[in-house]
Amino acid sequence: MNSQPSKTNFQILIVALVILNLVLPDFVFAQEKSVQVPETLEEAKSFGFSILNKLPNAARRVWREEALPQLKKMWDIARGPLESLWNKFLSLLGKEVEKRKPILEEEFAKEKEEMREDLPKTGQSIWERFKALLD
Repeated sequence: MNSQPSKTNFQILIVALVILNLVLPDFVFAQEKSVQVPETLEEAKSFGFSILNKLPNAARRVWREEALPQLKKMWDIARGPLESLWNKFLSLLGKEVEKRKPILEEEFAKEKEEMREDLPKTGQSIWERFKALLD
């Protein structure tokens, strides 16, 4: 058996830790205020609406103050290798285009010539079809 954890387990662990990092601070702040249990249905309704009203602002705050800075840090770390790979890809693509350019120009000239030959035939057949529709 392999003693090293699999790559997918490691990825799941990282994702779980990121989620916990984003969610746990809100639980701590939620525990600071003492919340009374609603005794009537009207109190429960107003309590639920107050939570729903605060939810978008809390989510926005978590996104701006916690998630976005982490994502920016991750992008800064990944940017260098990604730019290097992109530049390699573009250089290989440029070489391949230059290598195939004469072949493509030749094929384009053949297609152009074929279209010039087929155009009068197509024009006649379209006109003949149109005349047949009117008759």
